[in-house]
Amino acid sequence: MKRKLPEEVKATPEQLKAVLCFSSVYYNVTDTNETRTFSTAQSSTTVLAANGQSIDVNIHLDTCGSRNLASEHLLHNIKRAEDYGHDQIYMVTVNGNSPSYNRMGELHFSDEDKNPIITLCYVQNQPIKGIENFVLISNNTLVAIQTDLNYHSSMCAHVGIVPLRSLVSQLSL
Repeated sequence: MKRKLPEEVKATPEQLKAVLCFSSVYYNVTDTNETRTFSTAQSSTTVLAANGQSIDVNIHLDTCGSRNLASEHLLHNIKRAEDYGHDQIYMVTVNGNSPSYNRMGELHFSDEDKNPIITLCYVQNQPIKGIENFVLISNNTLVAIQTDLNYHSSMCAHVGIVPLRSLVSQLSL
């Protein structure tokens, strides 16, 4: 027997108060075509998870029109997006729009100089392509924390993933 979906799930983003976001990074990591190859800028950092555990993660640095996303177990103070003053979002994927992202939480991490950073992220419920500790940081946040994107793009292309570098030695958020 086919299960009926609630009307809210069947609604389009236009029918709901929601934002459609396109991200080439998200598109690439959710593409099911295994032959596809891509290179995106990433950085490494340590996240302080809600359970108090420090977890080393690679952050996908996204200069497109995305929003911050992170695996649920990495986030603190998870609430409905509207409780944080944000709309729910849908990410555009190769297979159509993603399910709704309607919850958010705080991601606690640091740059290479150990400057603490806290930013809001939408909750990623399931691993993406087996990435258990998924973090995608959007352009607005990358600008706010003054990430050295040229450095990370170059390092990823020629050396590999390196710790998150800011253009300033002390962040003032």
